[in-house]
Amino acid sequence: KGQVKLFNRAAMVIGPHGANIANAMWMRHGTYLVEFVSYKYANMCYYGTAARLGVTFGAVFHGAAKAGHYNASSAEVGRHVEAMLAGRKC
Repeated sequence: KGQVKLFNRAAMVIGPHGANIANAMWMRHGTYLVEFVSYKYANMCYYGTAARLGVTFGAVFHGAAKAGHYNASSAEVGRHVEAMLAGRKC
């Protein structure tokens, strides 16, 4: 119940690929979802969810394995945040 409210109230959600991103189904039309996705094991299922809901989807790709450690580019994450604040699509 709490996660549903948090995702529904959020203007933007940023997080790694995984089960918690499934809560994007509770996001409102016009909000933003940015997912950290592996180049090697990309699964774009949350892109499909976002598209059906009218949620803008952005991806920050990394080269790690599914369970590996990875670093995200702060510049790329910042680009998505700036786009959201400016009302643009990522």
